[in-house]
Amino acid sequence: LASYLRNPLREYVTRVIVTALTNNSGWLIDTLNKNLGNYWDLIMRTASLKLEDLPKLSRHHITQAESIDEREIELVWREKVPLGLNILTNDKSGLLKIVDFPRGTQARQVAQSKQLDPDIFKGSTIVGVNGRKYGIDDQPILFAALKDPARPK
Repeated sequence: LASYLRNPLREYVTRVIVTALTNNSGWLIDTLNKNLGNYWDLIMRTASLKLEDLPKLSRHHITQAESIDEREIELVWREKVPLGLNILTNDKSGLLKIVDFPRGTQARQVAQSKQLDPDIFKGSTIVGVNGRKYGIDDQPILFAALKDPARPK
């Protein structure tokens, strides 16, 4: 069975990684620059690289880093327990909507830790997971990302 699935699985994993890098290159570069900006000289010297030896990217290779809309609130779940949110998956808009953050759940605790009333999120649209925004056509992928046990907590 493993040998039968090896090639399709390899192709799938490669496609997912390439898509993730393609869709998030702006965010990835921004994150690397924020965290490693003071160390690029050391990194380049350690790797025996010169700036002029590096390939130059065209503008079309880099996506824009997603900016947070002023109407958006970012909530970060860190505990390795269920997220604790009820989601409406069949809204007329086709988007994933928050039904509520039940009492005693991680979602409610995260909202309260930001001094927000968890009830303000009722009817809100989930727009992204792990720094990636999802459009109307990507809602099944967004739902899968919410359920992914490997996602950062």
